Order: sequence, then C-alpha cells, then structure tokens
Amino acid sequence: MYGDSFADLDKINEHFAGIATDPNYDPEQISAMKPIITGTTSHCEEITCEYEVYKMLATLKKTSSGFDGVPYWVFKHCAVELAPVITHLINTVVKNGTPPSSWLEALVTPLPKKTPPTDFSDLRPISVTPIMSRITERLIVYKYLLPALPSDKLIDQFAYKPTGSTTAALIAITHHVTRLLESSSYVRCILIDYSKAFDSINHSVLFQKLLQLNLPPNVLLWIINFLSSRTQAVCSFGQTSGWLSITQSIQGSGIGPYLYMIYVSDLRTLSPHNVIVKYADDTTLLVGQHSSVDITQEYENIIAIVIYLRITN
Repeated sequence: MYGDSFADLDKINEHFAGIATDPNYDPEQISAMKPIITGTTSHCEEITCEYEVYKMLATLKKTSSGFDGVPYWVFKHCAVELAPVITHLINTVVKNGTPPSSWLEALVTPLPKKTPPTDFSDLRPISVTPIMSRITERLIVYKYLLPALPSDKLIDQFAYKPTGSTTAALIAITHHVTRLLESSSYVRCILIDYSKAFDSINHSVLFQKLLQLNLPPNVLLWIINFLSSRTQAVCSFGQTSGWLSITQSIQGSGIGPYLYMIYVSDLRTLSPHNVIVKYADDTTLLVGQHSSVDITQEYENIIAIVIYLRITN
C-alpha cells in the first residue's frame, strides 16, 4: 500500500526488533537473578478463584487476539464454561513461575504515524500478546505488583494506577506552579518525552528493582521468565513475517506499563523544592525562580538517569 519497501514484513520486523534488542544482553546474568523455588509449590497461595476469573471473562471488552488467534468473544460468551479451566491454568503457571511459551510471542501491527510513511521510523509498532496472558498479567499487577510498591514511589506518577488520570496530572501541575509562584516571579517548565521508552528497558536494571519489592518468589520468577526469551513477528494485511527475538522491550503486555512505572520510580529532582510530574513516559519538570538547583542542572540529572537506565548492564 505504501510502496515495495513496506511490503517486506521481515525487514519491518528487523527494524522493530533492532530497537527492542539489547546488544549487551547477558542471559547468564538474567538467570542468576531468578529466585529458586525449592520443593513443591502446593504451599503457594492461589492467585485467583473461579468467580474472579468469571467476572474478568464476562466483562472482557473487545480486544485483539494474539498469535493463538482465540478471539475475545470466546472468553466473554463462554465465561461460565471456561472459568474453571482458566482458573486452574492461571494458578498452575503462576505457582510454577513459568508462563507458557505461546504467551511470550507477540504479534506486531505496524501503523503509520503519518500518511504516507516515508521510512520505517514513521511506523508505530502495536504489539499484542494472547488474551490469556493479558488476563494473568492483570491479576498479577493488582494482587501483587501494586500492593508491593511503596506509596512514595507512586506519588509523582499519574498513569497506570486507580487514582491516576490526565486530569489529576494537570491539576497537580497547576497546583505546583501556583505554589511556586507564591515565592517566585516565574516558574520554568520543561516537557520531556522519551523516545522508544517502552522498547528500551534494560531488563537487568528492571529485575534488580523488582528484587527489592516484597514479591513472592514464584511471582517474581514468573515475571522474569515472561520477559525472557520473548519473540515477535509483524502481521499486516493477512501476512506474517518470521519470528525474531527481543531482549529489552515490555511492549504489548498487560504488565508492561506497571513495570515501566517501577523502572522510572527512582527518577527524582535534585532539590526537594523542584517538582517532577510523570504521566507514563511523559515527564514535566518544574523549577521556580529562586531554586537552589537551577533547571539546567535538574535537566542534566534527568538525562544522566535515563542514560544509566538504558545502558547499564
């Protein structure tokens, strides 16, 4: 549709996978971080019950299926019949800390950022994992991940949490600007948007942060295994490319946004009088006129932290 160069799905997949691949990825280092589950896992708490799964299936909204091709309406309209089986499957894979290999496969649909696109950088990858995987991830997020996060880690993040919204973020920015203007003639503001934020997550740094949380070993192992050995293929107009490995992306997963929130939770201002407001990967920096740390130093500190997060191994 956009020319011969866009008809080669393998080339498009190579472009996307290149962004989502860490050249310094060390599988042995990742394996060394995995908690060891000794003995039987029967003592592990079950993550969910049949009624809870039934409610999730029955209220499932229209969404794309993953590589397994199972459409959302199968889960929605057969919720009563499927709930017992899916509940057992979810509890089993989480207890063992090992997601099925098919859940590690993501289908990527390339959508143009502008029309017509002129090169692959004008394409936005929309990555999708199987619906079953997303249901399990959602349960892990709300039952384990969010409760394990200290409240002070979330105070400046207004996305991916029940009390967050763009409205709340705008109110927070207005409040802080107004407060700073009480003692300053002006407030400087920098709006920061990170390029390929969800595709350039250093897994070793992320896992180190997860190890600091109070997560059950089997849940932590499940998350690490879920992000390891991932593959993706590009799908467009009924055709699918070959599969390629990726080693630093959290795109396409239900748990990905929350892992990103943990990943950047340590991003803070140098001065307690300056303010950072986060909404997903959008960051707003506010510095008043009389701050002891000027906006240049604060900005350079943010850049230094982002570089550390992306290249540290």
